[in-house]
Amino acid sequence: AKVIFCGALGMSRTIPPALENIAGLSERNPLLRKVSGDLAAYLLLSRLFANPDHVTDDMLRRTGALLQQPGAATVLAAVARRAYVPDRQDFCHILKEFTMPVLLIWGAADRISPAEEAEEFRRQNPRFQLKILPECGHLPMWECPAEMAEWMDQFIVDSQPPALKEVLAESARRSKNRLWHLFDYWNLETLGFFLFLKGLQLLRGMGILRTEENGWRKATGIFMRNEASKFMLGCFRLRYYIGDTPPEGFALAQRELIARLADFLQHQNPFHWCVVPGILQEGRRRHYFSDLVTAHYGADGRLVRLEPYFDPRHNDFSPLTEEQIRDALDAVIRAYNNLIPFRGRYRAYRMKRSMARYIRSCNALQYAGRSALKLLVERLMTATCLHFEQLPEDAAGENSHLRLRMPAIKRYRHPGWGLLNIFCRFRHDFSEADLWVQFHHVPVDGAPMQELLQKLKRQWGDCGPIHYPAIHSPAAHPELIYCGDRLYRARFYVDFTRMLRLRRELNALYGKRMEGNATLAGMILWGLAQHPYFRKRKMLFPVESGSCRRKSGERELGLVFIRPAMFEHAVDPLTGFLRFQRAFNRMIASAREGSGASDEFLNLASTVHPVFYHLANRLVPEALQEIVGTVGLSIIRDAEMFISPLSDFQSGGFMAVGNVSIPSQDGHRLGAVSVCGERRQIRFYMEAVRRMAADYEGFLQLSKNISEENA
Repeated sequence: AKVIFCGALGMSRTIPPALENIAGLSERNPLLRKVSGDLAAYLLLSRLFANPDHVTDDMLRRTGALLQQPGAATVLAAVARRAYVPDRQDFCHILKEFTMPVLLIWGAADRISPAEEAEEFRRQNPRFQLKILPECGHLPMWECPAEMAEWMDQFIVDSQPPALKEVLAESARRSKNRLWHLFDYWNLETLGFFLFLKGLQLLRGMGILRTEENGWRKATGIFMRNEASKFMLGCFRLRYYIGDTPPEGFALAQRELIARLADFLQHQNPFHWCVVPGILQEGRRRHYFSDLVTAHYGADGRLVRLEPYFDPRHNDFSPLTEEQIRDALDAVIRAYNNLIPFRGRYRAYRMKRSMARYIRSCNALQYAGRSALKLLVERLMTATCLHFEQLPEDAAGENSHLRLRMPAIKRYRHPGWGLLNIFCRFRHDFSEADLWVQFHHVPVDGAPMQELLQKLKRQWGDCGPIHYPAIHSPAAHPELIYCGDRLYRARFYVDFTRMLRLRRELNALYGKRMEGNATLAGMILWGLAQHPYFRKRKMLFPVESGSCRRKSGERELGLVFIRPAMFEHAVDPLTGFLRFQRAFNRMIASAREGSGASDEFLNLASTVHPVFYHLANRLVPEALQEIVGTVGLSIIRDAEMFISPLSDFQSGGFMAVGNVSIPSQDGHRLGAVSVCGERRQIRFYMEAVRRMAADYEGFLQLSKNISEENA
């Protein structure tokens, strides 16, 4: 992966002076003056160019046409209002964490962010390359396009690893028939499905079909709509309060955390998503309010009370009386409780229909009141849902297993279709808080969300690292909770130390044969395949794409589909593993670059209507499973706790692994493994993982092979 910053906004703590007028919603804003599009474009570009004489007529026409689009000037003004860094310390921390090659292209006469800002970037991370264009302003791509293109071309070529070049070259050679690589076994179902994909490929090439959205994002909206498909991340030992002393009492602690959390969510754009319920597919849309609502449940799991905390930027529902607002809250509670027996994928859609019927029943409301009621209900359904509890005093130590027990997800569901469902546990004296954040998988993915939780911990501070229980203590016994629909979630601790040590030895001895390092994911997938239940199964592993191909600049997921059994060696198990890891490394590189067979499959899948997904899943399920596999693995290496999701495809279960080097109470380094699936499947996962952690060398007969290699 490589990053190029061109015309960056720098590190200003306030809105740059050159943008102050543009940021204002008044007649002083040149974008909002009642003038022609070309004149507004000139007023804007003259601030961005080093020399206004370099602004051409073509630039004015193109920019003026854009500014005449509905809402364009308002959007640009909103962007100008955010053209500063609110938390400089956190921003500098992010810059220092960059490990990939970075090129900074800066104009020497940039009035928005002076060249001194570029030097500040370099001071934070000396690995950054810096190119400064003389007599150039904030838009080098327009003022100096030739020089910029030359520098970008040289940077991309020079910073690309040789191994990656070989992988991409091989992918290009295979591009005409890469759909073949999705299938390991052939029958009538797989042959028919392959021909269907080739037909889609042909129609897309003719321009009849278009790729409208990321295929992975579309698939999540179709096959990840159940409660079990939501994933959860833990963020422990947070110092959530401001000041030297913690709040006194549960109510004060709750208010303090809600206030700080609302402020944090308001400034994190990746959290501003909500789900759009539907019959065939759940979509997603941007959600601009940072509303929170606390939910209180009875002993029988029924929703008792909702307490909303609306975004202060818009918390006025003046067309409604207090009584009407309370009645709306009661309607949400009634609808939720009526749907408790219903646990299917259409629960959110049924909830939406129930609330729509309630709004229609309020006939006495005028237009303004009905509009306010619809907005109120929508914001309640899409708000961040919070649940609070307090740990008992005898369980307050940082090593207590009670603070690490999984929340009762089946009981404390989000009443609507919001992105976040958060479980908060206070220490008995309210000096610390643990957050378990459940994410709806349709709008977002795990790695970006984990980064935001790490940012939350950096901003709030913590009370020290979390410790897992001693590996052989009763507190470390596996935990199992029922999720409904015969599905369970299990969480157990594993000491991966021996396996990680072996990984380092393999990388030192066989790195060239594997065309890279042995990965933790590769070793786990190969280890699972040594168990009889997983031996012949195809497996899925999500990979974050190294390039943002969406116009919005969003990060994407690529997928790796692989069947370890295809690489087994009858005589030498080590050779089989090395062949598997080499193929796995190639697939990961292709997925990150968007050039693999799986990426082509996702692009084709995004061109068809959701009804085709459901028909294929019903008529040719084996063909779909032959592509995407029946077992899945996901790893978020920095997660303190990662609770597994489960899609409709992975009929064999899904496993999630977080940080595998968390300190334990007895001085070891452990990882928490989460599995979602049927009860018997979970037993197979536990057997396979514990065996690979204890004796991975036995899978590979390494004592003999390593001695021969060293000889």
